[in-house]
Amino acid sequence: MKFSVHIATVADIPALSIVSRAAFKDDPCVGYLARNVPPDMMQAYQCLKNEWKFQTSSLNGLKMFKAVDEETGEIVGVSRWQFPYSLSEEQSAEKEKLRKDSPAKPEGFNRELENEILAAIDKFQEEWVDESTHFGLAVSPDHQRLGLGSLLVRDGLDKVDEAGARAFLEAAPVAVPLYLKHGFRTVDEISIDMGPHGGVGIVSYKCMMREPGGG
Repeated sequence: MKFSVHIATVADIPALSIVSRAAFKDDPCVGYLARNVPPDMMQAYQCLKNEWKFQTSSLNGLKMFKAVDEETGEIVGVSRWQFPYSLSEEQSAEKEKLRKDSPAKPEGFNRELENEILAAIDKFQEEWVDESTHFGLAVSPDHQRLGLGSLLVRDGLDKVDEAGARAFLEAAPVAVPLYLKHGFRTVDEISIDMGPHGGVGIVSYKCMMREPGGG
């Protein structure tokens, strides 16, 4: 198989949403966010959310990339990079207005768990993050362990290094070796007690940072 990375477009939204949902479906924490939401309803919400992200990308530094199977044309991976940005007062007002138009969560979505995750991430960012790039990665379960993660990470890091920016992310333990290979280091940890949310035990994610040109 041969894969290539391209900038994602609005036309890719349905496929991007499918890949992202599939990649995190069995995550012991994130997978519980939509546990009580019918798949078709969650897909519709994810598409609306991604459309909104594209609409606001000029105001938040967001860039999304897709990994494509060159033989089939199938989108099999997605990466999301939020680069450092600055806004004028007018742009800040526009961003706040658009933020209020963000799609509503579907019925059954676990808002309490989401708020707990976001609060933990905010705490990490307050302590460690300044003008940095935030990174997210999803690879189709059917195409994992084929080098797609490294392909998407390396492609994005080339752009991050060109900008001279640091990068940060939150990683499940299984993904930590991938990020260590590309110059990230663990600086903190997020822990979520899944008992109150219907899950089992404490789920932890590594908070990782990378300096410009770090590997």
